[in-house]
Amino acid sequence: MALATDESSTGQVAARAVAQGFRLLAATTLFVDPSIALLEPIGTAGAARTHPVVNGPTNCPAIRSGRVFSVKSAADPVICPFMPFAEGTSGYVCVPLTAGADTLGALFMEPTVGSVVEDTFARAAADRVALSLANRRVLETAAAPGDHRWPHRLAQPALPTGAATGAALAPPGTASRTRRWQWTSTV
Repeated sequence: MALATDESSTGQVAARAVAQGFRLLAATTLFVDPSIALLEPIGTAGAARTHPVVNGPTNCPAIRSGRVFSVKSAADPVICPFMPFAEGTSGYVCVPLTAGADTLGALFMEPTVGSVVEDTFARAAADRVALSLANRRVLETAAAPGDHRWPHRLAQPALPTGAATGAALAPPGTASRTRRWQWTSTV
C-alpha cells in the first residue's frame, strides 16, 4: 500500500491487495468521513457489488460490534441491512478498520471457492489497511497549509547553522567563536 498517494488510491490499492491475497471474488474498502459521519465505499476489486453509502458509521454491524462480521447464508440470524445476502454466493465477511481507538472504516470481502478468509487473517489485513489510512491522513494533515492543529514549533523558521550561528549570536564588536556543535532544525 506504499504506492498510494492519497485516500482514494489507498482504498483502491487496499481492495486489490486484499482481493488478491485472500483469493476473493470481490473486496471493497469503506472509509469513514468524520466531518459528515458517512461510511462510503472508496476502493473496489473483482466483481464487487455496489455498496451503498452508510449514514452513521455505527449503523454498520461490523463497526458497531468491533469484530469480524460474517454472513454465510440467508438463514443467518443477523444480516447487514445495507448488504443483503446474495443467493449463489459464499456469503461475505466485513471487518472494522481500527487504528488506535479510532474506527476508520470497514473492509468488505466476498469469498469464493478457494478463498482463505479466517478471522485472524482478516483482522490482520484490516489492521494493515487501517494503519495505512491513518498514516495517509496524518501526512495529508501535516501538508495542509494554514493548519493550526500542529505544534507551533514546526512552523518556526530554523536557526542558522555553522559559523553563521556564532556570528549571528555574538555581541556587536566582538569576535565570534566557532563552536564544535551546530544548531540544527528538528524539522
